[in-house]
Amino acid sequence: MVILEHTQKPLGPEVFQAYDPDSACEGLTFQFLGAPSGLPVQRRDQPGEPATEFSCRELEAGSLVYVHRGGPAQDLTFRVSDGLQASPPATLKVVAVRPAIQIHRSTGLHLAQGSAMPILPANLSVETNAVGQDVSVLFRVTGALQFGELQKQGAGGVEGAEWWATQAFHQRDVEQGRVRYLSTDPQHRTEDAVENLALEVQVGQEILSNLSFPVTIQRATVWMLRLEPLHTQNTQQETLTTAHLEATLEEAGPSPPTFHYEVVQAPRKGNLQLQGTRLSDGQGFTQDDIQAGRVTYGATARASEAVEDTFRFRVTAPPYFSPLYTFPIHIGGDPDAPVLTNVLLVVPEGGEGVLSADHLFVKSLNSASYLYEVMERPRHGRLAWRGTQDKTTMVTSFTNEDLLRGRLVYQHDDSETTEDDIPFVATRQGESSGDMAWEEVRGVFRVAIQPVNDHAPVQTISRVFHVARGGRRLLTTDDVAFSDADSGFADAQLVLTRKDLLFGSIVAVDEPTRPIYRFTQEDLRKRRVLFVHSGADRGWIQLQVSDGQHQATALLEVQASEPYLRVANGSRLVVPQGGQGTIDTAVFHLDTNLDIRSGDEVHYHVTAGPRWGQVLRAGQPATAFSQQDLLDGAVLYSHNGSLSPRDTLAFSVEAGPVHTDATLQVTVALEGPLAPLKLVRHKKIYVFQGEAAEIRRDQLEAAQEAVPPADIVFSVKKPPSAGYLVMVSRGILADEPPSLDPVQSFSQAAVDAGRVLYLHSRPEAWSDAFSLDVASGLGAPLEDVRVDLEVLPAAIPLEAQNFSVPEGGSLTLAPPLLRVTGPYFPTLPGLGLQVLEPPRHGALQKEDGPQARTLSTFSWREVEEQLIRYVHDGSETLTDSFVLMANASEMDRQSHPVAFTVTVLPVNDQPPVLTTNTGLQMWEGATAPIPAEVLRSTDGDSGSEDLVYTIEQPSNGRVVLRAAPGTEVRSFTQAQLDGGLVLFSHRGTLDGGFRFGLSDGEHTSSGHFFRVTAQKRVLLSLEGSRTLTVCPGSVQPLSSQTLRASSSAGTDPQLLLYHVVRGPQLGRLFHAQQDSTGEALVNFTQAEVYAGNILYEHEMPAEPFWEAHDTLELQLSSPPAQDVAATLAVAVSFEAACPQRPSHLWKNKGLWVPEGQRAKITMAALDASNLLASIPSPQRLEHDVLFQVTQFPSRGQLLVSEEPLHAGQPHFLQSQLAAGQLVYAHGGGGTQQDGFRFRAHLQGPAGATVAGPQTSEAFAITVRDVNERPPQPQASVPLRLTRGSRVPISRAQLSVVDPDSAPGEIEYEVQRAPHNGFLSLVGGGPGPVTRFTQADVDSGRLAFVANGSSVAGIFQLSMSDGASPPLPMSLAVDILPSAIEVQLQAPLEVPQALGRSSLSQQQLRVVSDREEPEAAYRLIQGPKYGHLLVGGRPASAFSQLQIDQGEVVFAFTNFSSSHDHFRVLALARGVNASAVVNVTVRALLHVWAGGPWPQGATLRLDPTILDAGELANRTGSVPRFRLLEGPRHGRVVRVPRARTEPGGSQLVEQFTQQDLEDGRLGLEVGRPEGRAPSPTGDSLTLELWAQGVPPAVASLDFATEPYNAARPYSVALLSVPEATRMEAGKPESSTPTGEPGPVASSPVPAVAKGGFLGFLEANMFSVIIPVCLVLLLLALILPLLFYLRKRNKTGKHDVQVLTAKPRNGLAGDTETFRKVEPGQAIPLTAVPGQGPPPGGQPDPELLQFCRTPNPALKNGQYWV
Repeated sequence: MVILEHTQKPLGPEVFQAYDPDSACEGLTFQFLGAPSGLPVQRRDQPGEPATEFSCRELEAGSLVYVHRGGPAQDLTFRVSDGLQASPPATLKVVAVRPAIQIHRSTGLHLAQGSAMPILPANLSVETNAVGQDVSVLFRVTGALQFGELQKQGAGGVEGAEWWATQAFHQRDVEQGRVRYLSTDPQHRTEDAVENLALEVQVGQEILSNLSFPVTIQRATVWMLRLEPLHTQNTQQETLTTAHLEATLEEAGPSPPTFHYEVVQAPRKGNLQLQGTRLSDGQGFTQDDIQAGRVTYGATARASEAVEDTFRFRVTAPPYFSPLYTFPIHIGGDPDAPVLTNVLLVVPEGGEGVLSADHLFVKSLNSASYLYEVMERPRHGRLAWRGTQDKTTMVTSFTNEDLLRGRLVYQHDDSETTEDDIPFVATRQGESSGDMAWEEVRGVFRVAIQPVNDHAPVQTISRVFHVARGGRRLLTTDDVAFSDADSGFADAQLVLTRKDLLFGSIVAVDEPTRPIYRFTQEDLRKRRVLFVHSGADRGWIQLQVSDGQHQATALLEVQASEPYLRVANGSRLVVPQGGQGTIDTAVFHLDTNLDIRSGDEVHYHVTAGPRWGQVLRAGQPATAFSQQDLLDGAVLYSHNGSLSPRDTLAFSVEAGPVHTDATLQVTVALEGPLAPLKLVRHKKIYVFQGEAAEIRRDQLEAAQEAVPPADIVFSVKKPPSAGYLVMVSRGILADEPPSLDPVQSFSQAAVDAGRVLYLHSRPEAWSDAFSLDVASGLGAPLEDVRVDLEVLPAAIPLEAQNFSVPEGGSLTLAPPLLRVTGPYFPTLPGLGLQVLEPPRHGALQKEDGPQARTLSTFSWREVEEQLIRYVHDGSETLTDSFVLMANASEMDRQSHPVAFTVTVLPVNDQPPVLTTNTGLQMWEGATAPIPAEVLRSTDGDSGSEDLVYTIEQPSNGRVVLRAAPGTEVRSFTQAQLDGGLVLFSHRGTLDGGFRFGLSDGEHTSSGHFFRVTAQKRVLLSLEGSRTLTVCPGSVQPLSSQTLRASSSAGTDPQLLLYHVVRGPQLGRLFHAQQDSTGEALVNFTQAEVYAGNILYEHEMPAEPFWEAHDTLELQLSSPPAQDVAATLAVAVSFEAACPQRPSHLWKNKGLWVPEGQRAKITMAALDASNLLASIPSPQRLEHDVLFQVTQFPSRGQLLVSEEPLHAGQPHFLQSQLAAGQLVYAHGGGGTQQDGFRFRAHLQGPAGATVAGPQTSEAFAITVRDVNERPPQPQASVPLRLTRGSRVPISRAQLSVVDPDSAPGEIEYEVQRAPHNGFLSLVGGGPGPVTRFTQADVDSGRLAFVANGSSVAGIFQLSMSDGASPPLPMSLAVDILPSAIEVQLQAPLEVPQALGRSSLSQQQLRVVSDREEPEAAYRLIQGPKYGHLLVGGRPASAFSQLQIDQGEVVFAFTNFSSSHDHFRVLALARGVNASAVVNVTVRALLHVWAGGPWPQGATLRLDPTILDAGELANRTGSVPRFRLLEGPRHGRVVRVPRARTEPGGSQLVEQFTQQDLEDGRLGLEVGRPEGRAPSPTGDSLTLELWAQGVPPAVASLDFATEPYNAARPYSVALLSVPEATRMEAGKPESSTPTGEPGPVASSPVPAVAKGGFLGFLEANMFSVIIPVCLVLLLLALILPLLFYLRKRNKTGKHDVQVLTAKPRNGLAGDTETFRKVEPGQAIPLTAVPGQGPPPGGQPDPELLQFCRTPNPALKNGQYWV
């Protein structure tokens, strides 16, 4: 410490201080070591007394000073103690230096003559060489002054204090403005005068002399023409006239000026008055007042001798002024003036004293005869005659003679008083009454009472003494106090004595280790007694109190507990409107058990409010203050004048580690009356059934002028009966959900905030009510306010009915087709209907509106007025549908979607139309389907299965069906085209086709040609380098230079598909529009490669490497070309030039170091391990990386093992980095950037240079300001936007709190961007930005452009303010689709035997620009014949994930229909769409799929054609078939089995599985009419029923052709065409075969090529001879055959051909054939060596008698 010689310097915490982690400053005591006699430290209030010990509080308060008395300064050695332990001694070195004084300013003064001017530091100041010391600088005037005097203001310089002449002052007086120069020269001078003040300056014992301070005095031009003294006598008023005072101007002008007299110093012994008003300093009068006689003077006291009085004044007539003048006043003496002697009389308590002339006496020069009258009797005694025994008589008058003789005594009444007063009037006796006013002397005689100790001390304060458990606390008179009724009682006279304690001790505050047993009440009051607790929590201290003569005993209860702070409840303050009120300890009463020594230890912080005012501390707004401020009355509440009668302040109170909360209620006393409380709004409340309704301000509002809504309280008087009143309570934590709590009262503020809800709980109740009482605390309340509620259904009850309309007709939509039930919703003015799905074959139109388009919305009023109609578009459709939804926008309510089904009554009048005939392109020699997209026809009256194409022989191939690719067909239907069943097999020329005709059964369109063009085969080829170089940890797109595929046919790149057979091992392959967290890419196209959308991302491994290789195995395909395998090699290398990674090392992150400090450069900042990774592992330990510094740091130095690097030693090793031996030491001098450049390469054993990778780079060093506070990132809200949009980014997404940096200094850098968009700056380039500032975010210049797919992505950012290390941040961006589509690829097929089936992506899948796996579905129209189950339970909502996992199941519950449907609403990321899922039942039926059947024949229907046996086994029942639609050219008939059955065929509409197994059914295959016989197709539509399962619809499709006797048929023919049989018409056709049997088991051999004539040419002789023999045999058996024919044949068995399509597709009831019983078969004799004639078949008539097995022989029968 440095101190000036012979000065004193305050000691404070800036010089030395102590720190104790477990003790506060109040518990620390400093003690100086050494001899106390020469100690230079003393207290300010005890000068000259050495301070050997002091407290930490005294040190902080600056109560100690170090006094230097000469010679070398004495060092201070001291130690500090907390009462239990003491610190080691510490020494403060003190150095005394000789003061050096230097004049800083000496400008002098300029003032007018007769005026005063303060001397300020700007005029006069000096400087010293003091260091941290406020020294006393003394100025002394060494010479006499000529023209004025130097004055100093007394009483600390307060306003109104007098100025006194002085010869010395301090620098501090100058700084406080307490020194001035007063011009007192009254002389008339012709020029300005200069007064040179000779000063000397003293600091300590050092003196600076010969300091001259000039004062320039401007001469006066106003002079006194007359200045004559005033002579007055006694107290009479004398008038000042122009004979006494008259001023004049040095150079008088044409008009006389008005002179103003200013009183500078008023008279002391009288009053100067202007029209009776006393004039004080600074006031004045004019020359006119003097001339008018309005200025008077009167003496205030009557004196027996002459005295002098004066007053000083100046005269001004702006801009002129006069010098300072003194006006003398002579007051003459009066010999008759009385002289009063009044001396205090001392009387003991309860005693008496003689009142003599030495105590009271009045006399004048001419008389001593005076009479005294007592004006008011004494309050604590009486005046009595000496020696009288009368105790009641009181003396009221006496004379001077009574006083001289000692006759009068004062007797005290023995009360505990210390003084008494006796007012009196003394009147001169024996004179005339004319001068009575001058003869009276009034005064008060005072008596002093000496107290006597005659009362015992009495306890006045007795309360429980609370102390912290194990702590200490001051024991003061606030806890225990006594009083003594004796007058003159003092706290020091009461001595308290205590006994030993078992639960603590009482010690002295200044010496906590010394117990005390005796102390005074003054010690308690001055806070010198300390109680230290130990032991039990409760006890009593027995105290014995004595005042020296009397004693008393008291008990003090002590209660120990945990530390606490309490503020008295209901603290209240009353202030006037617009006024102020003091917040003191009477308002805030603090109770605590802590040891609080000072009010500065308790701190108050305003945590909420006030609303209508502010808290002031020392006149300034404040949010924090201390207990000491409350004690000092320095804290005020200032009201802002509003009309609010209340205000509230919330505080937190802290004292050390203990804190509590408190509330202060402020009541404002308003100036005027308050307006009454009234209901502003009171309306009915509507609530939806089972829901909550917010009680809004527009429904319930009470208000009162000047009363805030929070003070208006609604009390529930009668609660609702069908629900509850609840309030929304916010959670304590930010992420904690709000809760609903029942309430019995709530405020208007809660209603305004929407926190009061009515919760409906009884669904059967449709109305409710509750009553309230409303009060504000001011004025009369409102009672029994009834609030009515009406309950509404949750959804608008919209009902609809299906209707029919003629084709092209219209129908008005009006009730009852469309109804909104209930009395409430139809009356809403804003009720409208929204068309969710418009009609597909018509329109909804308004009667008077435009007819060009369908309506999207219309109102319910228009429906009621019958203005809305449905209009069919006249298309050939049988049904139409549309979906409506009612919407009440004002209530945010909708109805469930309602679907209308419109039945269109058709008109059959249209021929088939060929709509598409574009031809087919295919590969040479291939077989390809003829898609419906190239060949399509339509017919408004017929279905696709009725549109038949009949073709001619193609010129370059053949047409086949997918079911029979080896069989050429000549006809097919549009339905087969739609199903992809028709194929074209190319043969021959490249260009060709076939001619065809089109028919719907009634209308025919012919002459068309379908062109088929074949192309040569396409070959795929791969080009490009097939190598990809990737920077470590970066993303690299695949380009055409890397991977380029082409085909010989120039295939579109969109059709060149790559399939990833084996993905990368060191990273991942993904699409630019794919979610960053999505699955690995499996397929991509060459077009996506060209667009740069296929990216390879390398994932950095944990271990360093120099170069790594990866491989992708791909397969290129583009049907019908042959696939090509490809391999893509990926090289990841640090050696490559990487714009994404400027460093070639494993790590080169730079270093952040505080200014002027040092920091280690570790491997976390600089690491070349990847260079070592290029060495094989076994040899890696022998190598190292050598760093050679090529450019050293400019503002610091590098040290390795504490040795600095320099040009002679510029190297360090990787191993030294790993050991933490490399250090950077900053040299200070600013926060500029620094760094060094280096070259790194491998080093072999023994320091040898090794060939290998090397790099030359720079290492950046950022110097951080030591006072810099790092920025604090704030929580980020994800950015959500739709695809293709642009949204600005705000502080909700990116925000940083940094008090040291401006927003423009906070920079962000994009480290990694997602692929769903980019950041851009307004006014910048169109491309993405990678750097921006917080200012760009705050100004809205930064925006995100969503140009990618609708996926979520994350920006990885780096943020820095330039002075702190970068901090990582992230910004999540979720791109929402603009629209979604529900894809329905196939209806849901339910297996018939199971009755249930799981939904899959074939039925429901949501896509936008990508697949939406997180879609959710809600059932808006349920199925009619079943349920949707999720997890085995009925559900109305499910997710796409549940669909993909097979958890969503449709189950039939009503087995009356083979189909069903339901409607769902899909929601995906904020967008919705609806769809209808159709459900069909897949029949458990095995259907024949063989070749064509002969036209005109009858075949048997058996289990080889239709088989429901498996269904029968599973259900345990006999399945039943119902014919829905029969064949177009044929019919199903029942075949008779026995002769007893009726002959002919019976038409069949229903049959069973048993009928099939019994072979009782036949199918008559008809011929197409109206055209030549040709192949065609036909079908049967059946409905299959079984017990316990839903029915199913199945179709039996078969092809027919003209009967060909030469080819075998794989079905059992019951008859062949009659025409064919008649053409054969020869007897040989009836020749039986050698082995009987049906055609089904023994098919007839095909006829040889060339027919019968060809056979004869080849076998002329071998045929003629057997024929002749056969003819001979025929002639023998012909009569027998004729007989048999007549016996068995009952009629002609021609197969009837249907001439027209029956009504229901079934054959007519005409019998076609009759089957005989098996037992009626006749044994035939086989002719050896002969078979059926060539080219023929056995007679069909005979086939009726044939069976597949040999018939059983009866008794007496045998084969011959």
